[in-house]
Amino acid sequence: MNVCKKCGFSIPEGVLFCKKCGTPVQSIETDEMDAGLTIEELTKYSLDMRELSDHMIATYVKAVKKMELELDKVKIEAESTISKLERKIREYRLKRMQISSLVRKLF
Repeated sequence: MNVCKKCGFSIPEGVLFCKKCGTPVQSIETDEMDAGLTIEELTKYSLDMRELSDHMIATYVKAVKKMELELDKVKIEAESTISKLERKIREYRLKRMQISSLVRKLF
């Protein structure tokens, strides 16, 4: 079993790309691909790429869902803060009106 040189993830034999970070296990030049790979190797490469793509999409979907949950939390906190501020504003306005009324009575 190989280990990814970039992230250290364990890579099974015959896999061309790290399933965690996408780094190629070995560099294959275009000329080598055109001249030296068999149909089986190209099929394996294609399947590895599809699996990596599926993994990356799943990771992206998880990240988006996590961000949506965090955004919902922030929205709830913001709404709560806005409600508290609106309540305080109403309280201060009422107190200001009461003070104005008392001042008018005194003078």
